Amino acid sequence: MAWSLTSSPIHRLPDEVLSHIFHLCLHDDFDESNDQHLSPRIFTKICKRWTHVALTNKSLWSNVTMSLPLTPAQFIETNIRLLRSRPHPIDIHLDFRDPLWDWDEETHSFGVAEMSTVIRTLLPHVDRWHKLIVLTDTWAPIFCLLLTIGCVADSAPVLSTISLSRCNAYFAAKGETFTPKCLEAPIKLFGGIHLERLRHLSLVGVHVDWTGSYLANLQQLELKYHASNVMPSIDQFVRILDSCPRLNTLSIIGWGPRLDVAAESNGHGDKVPHGQHSRSTEVIGLECLTRFAFGFVDVEYAVGLLSLFRFPALQRLELEDVSSTINPFEERDCSAILKFVTGNRQCNDTEENEAQRLPLDRITSLELRGICASFDTFVAFFGCAMNLEHLILNQTNEEAIRSLGAPTDGSDIPGIVCPCLRTLHCQNVDEEVVGNTVATRHVAGGRKLDVVIVEQNG
Repeated sequence: MAWSLTSSPIHRLPDEVLSHIFHLCLHDDFDESNDQHLSPRIFTKICKRWTHVALTNKSLWSNVTMSLPLTPAQFIETNIRLLRSRPHPIDIHLDFRDPLWDWDEETHSFGVAEMSTVIRTLLPHVDRWHKLIVLTDTWAPIFCLLLTIGCVADSAPVLSTISLSRCNAYFAAKGETFTPKCLEAPIKLFGGIHLERLRHLSLVGVHVDWTGSYLANLQQLELKYHASNVMPSIDQFVRILDSCPRLNTLSIIGWGPRLDVAAESNGHGDKVPHGQHSRSTEVIGLECLTRFAFGFVDVEYAVGLLSLFRFPALQRLELEDVSSTINPFEERDCSAILKFVTGNRQCNDTEENEAQRLPLDRITSLELRGICASFDTFVAFFGCAMNLEHLILNQTNEEAIRSLGAPTDGSDIPGIVCPCLRTLHCQNVDEEVVGNTVATRHVAGGRKLDVVIVEQNG
């Protein structure tokens, strides 16, 4: 029996189904760590029908990706996607990190000139930008990006996500200040224009003009790995949070607001004396926040910042000792953090701790990274997590694992700590200790864990 192209079952599929398959192929191929992405142009080389389906599906061309090394072929591909995606919103992913970089700001293969060329290509389509993700190793390209967009863009009506990363966690180390000093001056995000659709903002090692930028109506806010001297004052930070009443996710990794520096004015044009705060002693209530990720460099600062927050709706908590990322060979005692959270929970009958500022007994998902403390501290901490279902422990000391097999003390629910625990995911911890703890929980009559995962990375 003769075989023909038109007899293939795939040619009986409706255009909508075929188009969806094309999307799945591109989606499965997309990997932020991979600089060789499948181009939609491949579907235009099969037959006339596939060409028609690919060219008429604007969203198929709406992902613009560029990475090092920049080549003329990348610019050709980018221009083709920009043209064929019109008028569909576009998602932009620019990854200009160089794995061979020698940590010298002046010798990086991607600088201001290269960023200027990229931005000139993309800016004419700023009215269609939906997501903007940029990763660099050095500051100058980010500075160029912020400055150029701020001078040119007058509207970004569909922009919902901005993620800007200067990928160098070292700047979050205690005592470090921002460099290069000559480019430290903050720039307004998108020139301060109103970004009415912006809901997700991630700034990793990238600071902006905290007062002049339009940071309102956010649902997710991430501030990571900044030098402490470029962070907003506590007053500026509170005003940002006040402008985001529906914020559901907040990540502060490294340094948050400067607790010892007031804003230049109190919002009414009056100068605030240095060292005083108009809001620093008041509780910062985040009524809709369900997820909070907090990574700290300085334990004393961390306790001071946590004491300002109230999270009545919190369900997911992530705590990280950032120094374990910056210096993996350093092990610090984080007992003060855990004792603060535990003490705050146990003393919630006082007016000062009204509504449990950090309601550990309501948390259902918890992740601890690099957190080291004493056995008794972990027992008290986990003993308050009565509704915890999912726990991730990454590079914690053995006491964290062993404490999960400890009996409850004076609890209304007899048995062991974290009685509702269902999944335990351990990374870079002793496998034998995990096995012994799981066995101890079982012997003590605790709930059988549904999932136990032990990973050793690197």
